[in-house]
Amino acid sequence: MFNAFHQSNFKRALKNLLSRRQKNVVLLEAHFGLGDNLICLGLMRAIAENNPGIRYHLACLPQYFHSIAWMLESSKNIFPTVVTSGREARQLANFLNATYQTIGIHNIDIKRFDESFYEEYGIPFDYRWTKSAVPAGPRSEELFNKLNPDNKAYMLVCRTESGNNTYPLKIDNPSNLKVIEICPATQNIYDWTKLVEHAAEIHSIDTSFLHFVESVLYEKLHGELYYHLAKKKLKSAFTRKLPWQLVQYPD
Repeated sequence: MFNAFHQSNFKRALKNLLSRRQKNVVLLEAHFGLGDNLICLGLMRAIAENNPGIRYHLACLPQYFHSIAWMLESSKNIFPTVVTSGREARQLANFLNATYQTIGIHNIDIKRFDESFYEEYGIPFDYRWTKSAVPAGPRSEELFNKLNPDNKAYMLVCRTESGNNTYPLKIDNPSNLKVIEICPATQNIYDWTKLVEHAAEIHSIDTSFLHFVESVLYEKLHGELYYHLAKKKLKSAFTRKLPWQLVQYPD
């Protein structure tokens, strides 16, 4: 059975290699970071809505699949598809006989990269926020009760980036708030929604969690927000709508 399956896939791949690409099936590759996908959610929704006759396969890394699948659940024609690299995404496009399309891979202004993503497709940049609403994750209530069982006033602290580098942060806590660290407690970042919505303070470095907070708290009441510039200075920059207070660190 395995040999038959392997041979059938090989024949399909060979046939598709020689065939004209299907215009109604698109393999979409954006930057693979979870933060990039959060930034591009409004853009991807707009692309899919503007082209309802096209089936989009969004290439994503396995560790972000649950979060991306949840954020795109309401989109009827865009589906997260697991790959491990850009090369694999292009190979999959060939296998599916799909048109290969990118977001933000070429000719992007790194000093305003998030805005460049939307400009590439002529989509209003404000969609980054206005079309980014997503329901709380299925374990949002459970995670809130687990990490704050006594329902105390608390702060959320994100000091670790996706590469597992952790930064010591300068945090004053005169009110003796309970400290809840962002940790890999769930595979779906949207399970942190209730904790974000009810935090007295949120402290974050430049990482996907900060972009998540931007999406969740846009046009909502919220506690104090602190953006810690603890990472080495980068050439890239991104737009923030929320009133983050900057916490500076020496170079």
